[in-house]
Amino acid sequence: MSSGPVFVITGPSGAGKGTLIKALLERLPELEVAVSATTRPQRPGETDGIEYHFLGEASFRARVAEGAFLEWVEYVSHKLYGTLRSEIDLIGDHGRVCVLELELEGALRVEDEVPGAVT
Repeated sequence: MSSGPVFVITGPSGAGKGTLIKALLERLPELEVAVSATTRPQRPGETDGIEYHFLGEASFRARVAEGAFLEWVEYVSHKLYGTLRSEIDLIGDHGRVCVLELELEGALRVEDEVPGAVT
C-alpha cells in the first residue's frame, strides 16, 4: 500500500463530510478522494468508478477474504461499503494525497490499519 499520507474525514451521515471535502478539493488540488466500493444498486445518473465501484455481494465478500479492503462495513440495510487498498495505491502513484470519507466505524478501522492516518 502507498506510503503517502491518508486523510480521513469522518462523521455520521448528514454531518457535512461531503461539503467539507468539496471545499478542501477546491483549495488543495493535490487532494483526491478515494472512490468507495458498495453492494447497493447503482442509481440513475451514477457511473461505476466515479461515485462508487458497484460490486455484487459475492464479489465484495471475496475481496474482503482476499484482504483487498483497507476497511469495510455492513450497514443495517445489509449493504456493504468499503475502501479498496488499490484506490489508495492509485492515488499515491499519481503523486496525490488520499482523502477518505468515512463514518466512524470505517474511520476506526483505518486508524488501526494505517500508521499516521490523520482522522
